[in-house]
Amino acid sequence: MQKADQLRAEIATISEMLKTGRADRALKRAVKAGKKWPKMPAFPQMAGLACIHQGDFKQAQTHLERAWKMEPENPDLIQNFGLSLVQGGDAGKALTLMNKVAAKAPLTPPQRYVRAMALLQGRQLSEALVDVDEVLRHQNGNLQAHCLKADILDEMHQWDQAIDVLLAVAEKHPKFHYGQLRLAKGLVGLGRMSEALTHGRAAFALAPEDPETLEFVATLPNLSAEDRAELQAQTSKLLEAGNANREAAATVHFACQSALNNDPPSASKFDPPWS
Repeated sequence: MQKADQLRAEIATISEMLKTGRADRALKRAVKAGKKWPKMPAFPQMAGLACIHQGDFKQAQTHLERAWKMEPENPDLIQNFGLSLVQGGDAGKALTLMNKVAAKAPLTPPQRYVRAMALLQGRQLSEALVDVDEVLRHQNGNLQAHCLKADILDEMHQWDQAIDVLLAVAEKHPKFHYGQLRLAKGLVGLGRMSEALTHGRAAFALAPEDPETLEFVATLPNLSAEDRAELQAQTSKLLEAGNANREAAATVHFACQSALNNDPPSASKFDPPWS
């Protein structure tokens, strides 16, 4: 096999690993391939994406910065590097990166999305809202951007407007799991517990193995006996599986036990986030 064919095959193999959720294997293979082809930005880029999948944002930054320096005009690399900075808590560095890019050419909608996230972290809320609205002007179907707008509105204490955004998303896209969960949490903050339960149930039905969803729904005070039974059954299933979610499932287990014992969480659990 020629070197060019070997290179294409290696990139295809690692890409397939990332698509099928084998981030640990993809990372090892990408790092090894990066040593064999040190001038190819694809390998540190894929190593960075594998780290993002694993939640290791600091390590992702190292790989993605290396790839970006090799190919500084690549819009996907700019987006991914910026995202790793924001998710790693380095909002200032992300803003510096995006503003440097914006000085040369208009940001793409995905890049504006990353900058809006960084601006939100940095509490530059008006600027963040401008950016996310610009993203939605070009990509109104970007559901994560709608949720980000709701987050910004929450921080601006425009809670009813944030709920309106989330309600519109849930109505148009009822199978969007994160939208249902985010809406349920926002409704709890406003004390609209009946609606919160409705959307919490919807989120649970869409992703019954998601520990965050399980834990949230288990803490709702207005669960039915059937809700509690379903939560307990799903939690037991996760605990018995002994998979990567075991620790998270253990946390859910105790929340479900409280629900089953009719021991609702303290009122402070449901205090509005702005109190």
